Amino acid sequence: MLTFILSVILTSFICLCFFKKNFWENRYLVLLISGGVALVATTAINFSVRGHLQTKTEIIYTKPLYVFYLPKDLIPKYSDSTGMKVIQDYNFYGKHNASEFLKDTTKKQLPVTIILYQSDKNNIWVGTFKKAERQDCFNTDGVYIVKSSADSIAYVSKKRQYYDTSRSNWLTGFSLPHKLTITILHIPPSEYDLIPEKFIRPIPF
Repeated sequence: MLTFILSVILTSFICLCFFKKNFWENRYLVLLISGGVALVATTAINFSVRGHLQTKTEIIYTKPLYVFYLPKDLIPKYSDSTGMKVIQDYNFYGKHNASEFLKDTTKKQLPVTIILYQSDKNNIWVGTFKKAERQDCFNTDGVYIVKSSADSIAYVSKKRQYYDTSRSNWLTGFSLPHKLTITILHIPPSEYDLIPEKFIRPIPF
């Protein structure tokens, strides 16, 4: 912050020397120039030292995931004695409405929190319910999957890593971009243990 303040003061003084008696008449121009120079100076210093800064993390938000119910005829495709499988070449979200996966005591259903399905040869998706009667999905390349604390708990969260500028009065955080933001699916342990290992990645921070 001191960099920003000193830049404004120094630029204003230079403008005073340049405009002299007309300084007050050009005060808006001076303010614009001072703000621009201060922003450039602050950004330049922040970016030059960011590689040496420590980082902090924060949870941006959390939203619950809900149990939904797979039709019995999908169970052989979905899991077997060895655990969870990816539904191959199955347009899960394109062929069904969310209402089809609500609990129905007249049908044989499998309660799950997530389902893995393949929309083409390269994309594996995680299907979820974020709230009642709403389907959602995440590409496995873009999310991290971890165990939740209990089988009754499932939610999605976003975690952000950013540079810590609080230890220096010369740096400001507003001109530095966030270092990394990730999406995390917190899955009940009983389902997490069935996910193929190739879809499990360690969280980077």
